[in-house]
Amino acid sequence: MSAHASGWPSHLVVGGHSFIPELGNDPAASFETQLALVSACLDSGINGFDTTYEAERVALGRVLEELGRRAEARILAWNFFADPSSGAYLVGPTPYREPHLERMLNQLRTDRIDLLVVHPAGTAEEHAMQVEVAQRWRDAGRVGALGTWAPSEALLNRSPEPYTFFVQPRNPAQPSAPLFSRGAAHGWRGFATSPFNRGWLLDKLVAAAHKVEGVPPEEARTWLSDALLRFALFAPGVDHVIVGIRKLQWIERNRASLTRGPLADSDGTRLLRLFESTRESHDRA
Repeated sequence: MSAHASGWPSHLVVGGHSFIPELGNDPAASFETQLALVSACLDSGINGFDTTYEAERVALGRVLEELGRRAEARILAWNFFADPSSGAYLVGPTPYREPHLERMLNQLRTDRIDLLVVHPAGTAEEHAMQVEVAQRWRDAGRVGALGTWAPSEALLNRSPEPYTFFVQPRNPAQPSAPLFSRGAAHGWRGFATSPFNRGWLLDKLVAAAHKVEGVPPEEARTWLSDALLRFALFAPGVDHVIVGIRKLQWIERNRASLTRGPLADSDGTRLLRLFESTRESHDRA
């Protein structure tokens, strides 16, 4: 098992669904493409990799070991484990227990997880127990920072321990602006996810732009891909954005969005107007 990285990842973080066939509107990348994608991301300064599901951890672990570049990566892992009865891995969260750590480390082919997400799971008692388990792993140096999913106001008002970051969707359908701002005020780092809602939202907005504005679909897709990503990237309180990258050309496209900075007010208004048109069409259906 190789050395590991430490510290926070890059502003852009590669989503785990880049490595599996589900949860996206583009085909999953082959192993050879995954090698090229991860290598190109690291070369371009994108060093964060999210792994929610077991299959994502297995894929990323294999790729980083093959490349010999684990030391450059910052890995996020979550408490989602395959159903022992069916083997299905697109399932809900399971409370962490002691054996889970070695399972995750073996899947990732590493000796430490940089950022661990403690997604609430089970009963209140089971969740409290998993928080204690995660803290022991952190205190032993087996995992780095601990985070959670969409914290409540009560949790944000507590001491930052045990969490120092959180993950929450950020797109026009799920703006989450107050949560990110409150998290930042409490010193938590914010990870935005689902800027395109796994492509579903992007497809709907492309259709809306063509219908409402008469914009050709490919032209609309280019503008909307950039606008949606910047809507997440530059929201107050957002420090990192988790985004799927299944094609090499998406790397430079996403980095270009990062260099453009926040959306102009007119572009933000246009984006939200198009989103509202999709809701109005749904209401009339």
